[in-house]
Amino acid sequence: AQAKPQAQSCRPSMAHRSARTTRGPLRPMLCLAPSDAGALRLGLLALVCGLLPRCCECRPGYVGLIPNGDKVPGTRKPMATGHVNTQGHGERNQFGIDFEAAGLKWTPEFCRQDSDGDGRSNGEELGDPDCVWKSAKKGKSVPPARSTGITNPGLADNLGFVALVEDLLQRALAFVQGLFGGNGNGEL
Repeated sequence: AQAKPQAQSCRPSMAHRSARTTRGPLRPMLCLAPSDAGALRLGLLALVCGLLPRCCECRPGYVGLIPNGDKVPGTRKPMATGHVNTQGHGERNQFGIDFEAAGLKWTPEFCRQDSDGDGRSNGEELGDPDCVWKSAKKGKSVPPARSTGITNPGLADNLGFVALVEDLLQRALAFVQGLFGGNGNGEL
């Protein structure tokens, strides 16, 4: 007894669906045995499931790994401080790149960096100017030294420039006071 060939599920291939006027044996077909179609579906499902975590790289859990991560101002709560798109997907900005290079940890070296180049360290922008904050292994982390005036270490702002000018003016005032015998409280 000879085995019967399995019935085939034949459909026009996706690349040629628009060519509906083509008839006869020249029309390209995608023919799959029912068992092959199931395997194809299973393979596609595995591919999609495997790619899902990769597509969603912005993880809200990362905000707990940096001081005041939930207090960074912006259009979204929490802000995606490590991405060019502050809504949290796609290409990372320099802060995100530096964070990954630091092993996704708040280290003193990463804290002292100025990822966005605005003149203020990541720690100054996130309220940990002394770079001593630690992320809790379990539960909620101890608050950093400051929780107000938080800025995004992934976006350059002019606050660093303003702070620099204020510092220079304070130094200039102190110098002038020293020259003219001021009492150190801003009076000459």
